[in-house]
Amino acid sequence: MKQELFLVADGNPISRLEMCNAALENKMYSGALIPNFTGDPDLVDGKKYNITKVRSKLQWSPKFPSFSAFMATDYVNEMSVPLLSSNL
Repeated sequence: MKQELFLVADGNPISRLEMCNAALENKMYSGALIPNFTGDPDLVDGKKYNITKVRSKLQWSPKFPSFSAFMATDYVNEMSVPLLSSNL
């Protein structure tokens, strides 16, 4: 039997800095600082995932259209697995 591994994402490329800025919009991260990223940003932030296969083969789509939309919600109550600590 052939097994497949699927990497899922919302289909909206986002950089580490954009991810941090989206998180800062959530009250849970209010007052948090953005880390100082090091290294070549093209090697890390240039990654993009194509989720066409996941959507077509598994008939799957994310609950939220983007990470930013997810962070704009009270996501702690949206998660089926609780965070280890809410004191982030």
